Amino acid sequence: MVTDAVVSGIIFEEDSEHKEQLSLLKKQKSELENKLKKCKVKFGMDEIDEDVYTTTVEVIQEKLAKIEVEIAKVKKNLSNLTSTVDEVVTTCCKLGCLWSDSELELCQKIQNLLFPSGIFWDKENENYRTFDCNQALDIIQRISDSYKNKNEEKSENFSSKLRLCHIVPDHRTFIDDYLKIVEFIEWLKDFYPEKAAFLTKKS
Repeated sequence: MVTDAVVSGIIFEEDSEHKEQLSLLKKQKSELENKLKKCKVKFGMDEIDEDVYTTTVEVIQEKLAKIEVEIAKVKKNLSNLTSTVDEVVTTCCKLGCLWSDSELELCQKIQNLLFPSGIFWDKENENYRTFDCNQALDIIQRISDSYKNKNEEKSENFSSKLRLCHIVPDHRTFIDDYLKIVEFIEWLKDFYPEKAAFLTKKS
């Protein structure tokens, strides 16, 4: 599906940033591990006393623990980004159908996914207002709509051009919102497996 290819292209840019971030975190971890090793050597050779040794080790281990948490987050994000494009794109195209056939709890989940800041009633205009929407959902839907009624050859040419355009104003926000869709799909699989099967099944 051409939409999948375009979304993958958008994600690839952020994927590179994740890999750079992971590389930096691993470097920081290695540096701390070397400092910990040197500290142990100095203590073993009586170059530092026990209080200095204990305090230094505690500080280094605390920093190492934080870095391990960050590494785990980045690895999870990398995995989610590279393995879920097909499901996410299919989900985005079927949310309307899911909304029309769901109970209150699920409708609220979908609403929160679509409009993170909520929906408000505008008394002056007597209408509903939203301050922002899920950027990933919005962009994927626009890309998908662009390919409707286009044949595959024209879509492929358009896909190449689209990747060069600034269709994503903020890649970081796009990825954050994309991961919210991934989390929604996982939640749906746990609590509404039948609806999840419908939502992620390609037509």
